Amino acid sequence: MARLLFQAMIVLALSLGLLLFITARGLGPMSQGETIVRYAALLAQDAPAARLVQTIMGDGPPQWAMGLCVVWERANVAGFWWVPLVLALIVWLVGRAARRRRGP
Repeated sequence: MARLLFQAMIVLALSLGLLLFITARGLGPMSQGETIVRYAALLAQDAPAARLVQTIMGDGPPQWAMGLCVVWERANVAGFWWVPLVLALIVWLVGRAARRRRGP
């Protein structure tokens, strides 16, 4: 049971990291000014991620926090709920194939 829970946590972390990485690459490099403008727009739209960053880090969060907030909102993490399921299926299939090759 602990092994299954550990695998589920790893799959969730990998899928979230993959989703954020792909989204950040799609946005391209953002200058400091562009990041600030996009973060301010998210605050004006009352985006949950922007409000969370403002609550935790105050009115002047660091550059990396604003950038992560912009990427998180753009990634639409809730819309990709199926990514961890697909990744878990791939891990399960690879593990099963490895056990078959190893034999009984």
